[in-house]
Amino acid sequence: MSGDAKYFQTTKKGEIRELQDDLNSVNKDKIKEAVKKVIAAMTVGKDVSMLFSDVIKSMGTDNIELKKLVYLYIINYARSQPEKAILVVNMFQKDATNHPNPLVRALAIRTMGCIRVDRITEYLCEPLNVALKDQDPYVRKTAAICVAKLYDINNELVEDRGFIDSLREMLSDVNPMVVANAVAALTEICEASGIDYFKIDSNTLSKLLTALNECTEWGRVFILDALSKFNAKGSQARDICDRVVPQLAHANSAVVMAAVKVVVKFLDILPKKEDVEKYCKKLAPPLVTLLSSPPEIQYVALRNIDLIVQKYPRILQNDIRIFFVKFNDAVYVKMQKLQILIKLTSRKNIDQVLLEFKEYAQEVDIDFVRRAVRAIGRVAIKLDCAAEKCVQVLSELVKTRVNYVVQESVIVIKDIFRRYPRKYEKIIVTLCDNLDSLNEPEAKASMIWIIGEYAERIVDAGDRLEHFIDSFEEEGSLVQLQLLTATVKLFLKKPDKAKSLVQKVLNLATESSDNPDLRDRGYVYWRLLSTDPTAARKVVLAERPVISSETFSLPEDYLSVLMENLSSLASVYHRPPEEFVRGSRKVVFMPYEEEDAEEEEDSDDESESDSDDDKAKKKKGRKDVKKGKKSTKKGKSSEDEEESDEEDEEDSEEESDDDDRRKKKKKAQLTPQQPAAAAAVQPPQQQQSAPVVDLMGMGDLLGITSSNPTPAQPQPVSATAGGGGGLDDLFGSFGVEPAAQQPAASSVPMTMVFDANKGQGLEMSIGFDRVNGTPTMVVQCSNKSGDGITRIDIKFNKNYLGIQPAQTLPLQGAINPGQSQTVNLGLLLNTDPMPKNPLDLTVQMAARSIRTGGGKPPVTMFAVQIPARIFFDSANANTLSDRNAFLAQWRSIDASLDQSQTVKQCKNTSTEAVKQIFVKNGCSFVADRSIQGKGVSLYFASTLKSVAVLLEISIANNGAVPSGGKVAE
Repeated sequence: MSGDAKYFQTTKKGEIRELQDDLNSVNKDKIKEAVKKVIAAMTVGKDVSMLFSDVIKSMGTDNIELKKLVYLYIINYARSQPEKAILVVNMFQKDATNHPNPLVRALAIRTMGCIRVDRITEYLCEPLNVALKDQDPYVRKTAAICVAKLYDINNELVEDRGFIDSLREMLSDVNPMVVANAVAALTEICEASGIDYFKIDSNTLSKLLTALNECTEWGRVFILDALSKFNAKGSQARDICDRVVPQLAHANSAVVMAAVKVVVKFLDILPKKEDVEKYCKKLAPPLVTLLSSPPEIQYVALRNIDLIVQKYPRILQNDIRIFFVKFNDAVYVKMQKLQILIKLTSRKNIDQVLLEFKEYAQEVDIDFVRRAVRAIGRVAIKLDCAAEKCVQVLSELVKTRVNYVVQESVIVIKDIFRRYPRKYEKIIVTLCDNLDSLNEPEAKASMIWIIGEYAERIVDAGDRLEHFIDSFEEEGSLVQLQLLTATVKLFLKKPDKAKSLVQKVLNLATESSDNPDLRDRGYVYWRLLSTDPTAARKVVLAERPVISSETFSLPEDYLSVLMENLSSLASVYHRPPEEFVRGSRKVVFMPYEEEDAEEEEDSDDESESDSDDDKAKKKKGRKDVKKGKKSTKKGKSSEDEEESDEEDEEDSEEESDDDDRRKKKKKAQLTPQQPAAAAAVQPPQQQQSAPVVDLMGMGDLLGITSSNPTPAQPQPVSATAGGGGGLDDLFGSFGVEPAAQQPAASSVPMTMVFDANKGQGLEMSIGFDRVNGTPTMVVQCSNKSGDGITRIDIKFNKNYLGIQPAQTLPLQGAINPGQSQTVNLGLLLNTDPMPKNPLDLTVQMAARSIRTGGGKPPVTMFAVQIPARIFFDSANANTLSDRNAFLAQWRSIDASLDQSQTVKQCKNTSTEAVKQIFVKNGCSFVADRSIQGKGVSLYFASTLKSVAVLLEISIANNGAVPSGGKVAE
């Protein structure tokens, strides 16, 4: 670098003109020298942007050193010269895609990713897509990082172009460094968006663990960091720990700490206690080894160890000696070791730890001595069995009459008295003999508290307090407040001896002080003493809560947050990342189960098989009609015996034994067509073990009972009617809802759509109902984050009915942490429907929550089925409530467009009850027809998006409810 130092020396006037001439020279060496001078001037802060056009002329050079310098210049000035920066896009694209040197291709991609100009970003996509599939791994790994940079500039562009999918594919790359960079890019994108794009399945997890042993040290850190965010299961956690444990022996301290973070994360997930003990033993040696590093690394390691031993003290319980302070330790290392020694002190090692602390209290470093004395007090509070020994050590330290040692001892003895009331009072005499040594406010306040608390046991307590009262007006507020309270305590315990003293202090507090807190407390005490001394005694001499070792520990939930961020700045600051990193979001990588997709495929296969069975039954029904057997006009799937009995009954009613043609003609004149059942009606005892298939969503309407609570898989409809779908979509199939439903404040069944982990602290459950004639989505929101939620926006994707929310979620004020709200959100049919074949009732949604903590609002994607029955409108003019109109429309619809199903084991089989249920759900009753010995058929009409819906419900005597329906075009 000494040869290049000349470029940073002070230059003469007219330099810019000379540089311009050199940049346009034909001599390549002169151009290179000129570019170096330009970069040097730019580095020291001089404005050389006017040379932009001259510098970019050298982009086409084959000299890599010169090309790097030009690229560096472009990165610095592209934002201030966006119009001219467009001129270099073509050269960037050529270098990124066609240059034979992979270093140049990677350099071009990296530079384009660093130019944060929107107009250039658009041109980056195509060469980036090529670079992601480049043959050279160096180019691929550079392109992976570039995707993360591009996401920070324009996240929608990255999602639309499929770059995230490309990154996921790169997790299977043969080069471990490419895998590591893809992991780093995906992790950064997930943290920026709050969305889990990783989708880690068993195959991906295996590839990450394989790459872990082959990539560089920083690549290992990236992979380990991603694994620490993975919400593994028990068996997966054990496998991950087994593969990560070898990294604890790595030479790089960052790799070691990252590996410790992963193992500690999974300790709570491991199913067997012996596994937990095994990994705890393996964590100790690498942590101890880190304390042999330079002091800066020691401090970082100690801050992380401080958090670890709070939750898992047994990991380093037997290695406490390694934390004993050395004479040549840095001050910040000494202080941190003291904190860890306090946490690791136990009954077994208390003696050697106390000897160490006593020795530390005699050092020359005043701050360290103060910390050592406080450590003795903390140990006394932590261990009952060691309290007496600690008090004895403190007594010896007080007798040394070293000013700062005495003052710190008084402070910790006050805490010991609060922990062990009415014990170790002998030391009070020693303390009272050293009042003159106290000159710090905290030490004075502590001594005054001790005198007031034990006033009845100190003979000259009044004289001791008067020693401080003489300088009352010169003392700080802390001492004044404590002096006021202690004097009142003395008066309540010894009223004859302290009457004049308390009068004096009350006058000073209320008349001579400008401190409102002191003055108000003085008036309160004065009023209590003058009106009700008994009440004053209860208030002033009330028992205080006893402090414990937990008083000085981090709260459990706060500690859990910091434990998730081991090996990061958060673990050094002991502050959550949200407090000092803008835009940081917590993200958890959930295990992606491949079985889910396989189950869906199996369900589709079963549905297709069922559909084939239905078709076979239809064909059989047609053959039966041709042979002259007694069957209904729509004989699709009922048992032959039931159909035969039904036809015999109809023949007796008509008093006719003529052929099938005459019988069918008479039936068409008297009543609408018979209901068609999608499955044969079996006796109830044969169906108890099978789940109820609720295609129409009538389970909550008719009260289905089943011995098997597992929800059934939805069956596909065999035909789609008039754009409206089958009856299953009209009534809303609940067959695919999760089994875990939560009752809301109302009777609406609620389904959890995402938990607090996926929603980043927001948990949401949803149900659907018709409230006051309005289709309504009932939303229950629970805030399990640390910030209040002031607003929640819910958006719907295009769906089968064109359903959209009527407004933003109408919260009743902010949802504070730990609170829940249940609100109603009106739904509208105001967009074009997008039905799928087979029909899918699922509606994709996104919830965005605005938090009080600021930052980018998290967005959570989810999907839920919306039953169409909440949109039924019997009051619509198109509803065919008239019997004749209903019958005419029913006949006009081809039988192939019918949809039917059988609902078994219903509680509500009463005709009137079924009528009320359907009328309540937006249907209009049209007519009924009784079949002697068999049951009754009910006919209903409604409207869905101005389309007439015709329904037939047949209630059989055996409790089965065959139901059918049509949708008019």
